[in-house]
Amino acid sequence: MVLVGLTAISYVENVVPACVAICIAGLGMGMSNLAGLVALNTRVVASRRALLVGLATCGTSVGTILLPQVYARLIVALGWRWSMRVMSFSTAFALLATAPFFRVPKKAEAPPTLSVTVSDETELARGTDLFVTSDPVETSAVHQPSTVAEDERRSPEGQSCWRQFPCADPRFACWWLNMLVCFTGYFAPAAFLAEFAKTELGLDPSAYASAYTAIGVGGLTTRLFLGFIVGKCGGPRRVHFGSQLASGVLTVLLPWCWNSASLIVWGTFYGLAIGPFIALVSVILSELFGTDVLPLYHGVSRTGVSLGTFIGPPLISLVVQAAGYRAALAIAGSLVLCAAGFLILLRVIEKSRAGGRAGTVSGQPLL
Repeated sequence: MVLVGLTAISYVENVVPACVAICIAGLGMGMSNLAGLVALNTRVVASRRALLVGLATCGTSVGTILLPQVYARLIVALGWRWSMRVMSFSTAFALLATAPFFRVPKKAEAPPTLSVTVSDETELARGTDLFVTSDPVETSAVHQPSTVAEDERRSPEGQSCWRQFPCADPRFACWWLNMLVCFTGYFAPAAFLAEFAKTELGLDPSAYASAYTAIGVGGLTTRLFLGFIVGKCGGPRRVHFGSQLASGVLTVLLPWCWNSASLIVWGTFYGLAIGPFIALVSVILSELFGTDVLPLYHGVSRTGVSLGTFIGPPLISLVVQAAGYRAALAIAGSLVLCAAGFLILLRVIEKSRAGGRAGTVSGQPLL
């Protein structure tokens, strides 16, 4: 699908066939990315997921560093159509070469069993920091990834229900809504950076290609040290939340760049901010719901990403035409920031349910 879609793009003459070709290529890329992350998360222990997923996703950052420079020169030498064909065949070859490694073990790890005793009541009553999560083997029952309706999840009827309707779990519904709203504005900087640099700052292609490279360098840096960052900051969900907030703020700041140097500085900080964001999605879903249902939950999560990505750039472009880049990117950044409210709601639901379970075990409500 990637080969067909990207090759078809090189032959298009108008917008409609281009959109169809991009959809075909996007389906192939989405499936390959999902398969790789699911295979990795199911093969490693929970305490090392952030480290290994961060290293695995460094490839995206390396590509962001190298490919803008490569394709800028390739377009000058061959034209954009042949450059697209070169990218098509090289991408398809890389996917075919790595496909044998995308195998998920037949028996994925089961979600940990919730265990709460009367002696845990005092500890549970204290509550915990809003976004602290950690290895389920090492923490209390409040932080276990499957604290909600564990008995239902383990019964055949419950498993069938949860597998068929992920959004029936209000925690996942909050997560999905966060993905939808966030990605409506998330890709605005990537989509409009080149045009903004060209029309508003008067920069040549090599200048804004350098800005994309700076984004890649920043993203590579945080992903290389993602395991260390997650360990120091209290868990993947806290790092993901901070990354989302920083991405939103920097999206708002993009149109305030005034020359090539400021754009490169912005790109470096933006890359540092977004590095953990997408990389940690599969880690967080594994922690929340277990790796046994990760393919389904990650796939449904991607529908929110896809819808947001599909509707976001066209809507933001209309605002650019009507009110300029500052207003448009302010709206895009605000969407990313506001979406984080669903993550707060997710944690509130978790704490509420954990408190309710502790009260049931102890025979009286927690104060």
